[in-house]
Amino acid sequence: SAVLDESHTALKASEGRDSDRAVCLLQLLEPVPMKLLLTGTPSITRLADMYHQANLVAPGLLGPSKSDFLHTFFTMGSAHRVCKMSRQLSLVLHHFVMVRRTKAQVQSELPEKECTLVLLDITKQHRDQLVQQFTAEPFTNE
Repeated sequence: SAVLDESHTALKASEGRDSDRAVCLLQLLEPVPMKLLLTGTPSITRLADMYHQANLVAPGLLGPSKSDFLHTFFTMGSAHRVCKMSRQLSLVLHHFVMVRRTKAQVQSELPEKECTLVLLDITKQHRDQLVQQFTAEPFTNE
């Protein structure tokens, strides 16, 4: 089994082609028999990016390939793809692939947000290395 959180980001295309990360994830996840993809971002904002997410959980549902999916459901607009069958695509996705709950529906089930500050006892050298990795500037606050 596999759980992929933020699947809309992990599997999205970049400049019209699948990102290296998406290609790698697809290869890793394809043989896994049970997959759960999670996202907090409404998928309807970029329907063209839905193919890989849907195909992982329901192979072939949207067509045999991403290019077939795009050809069937989209036309090219002046700057981007325009869905020519958005109602049908939405129905298929919501019936076979997606469970969508709004924030208002789940808010009462969520615990209060909890923030915990954990101080680590590390050496100055290790701290400077970490800061340099993330900021490329030396840590000067003693």
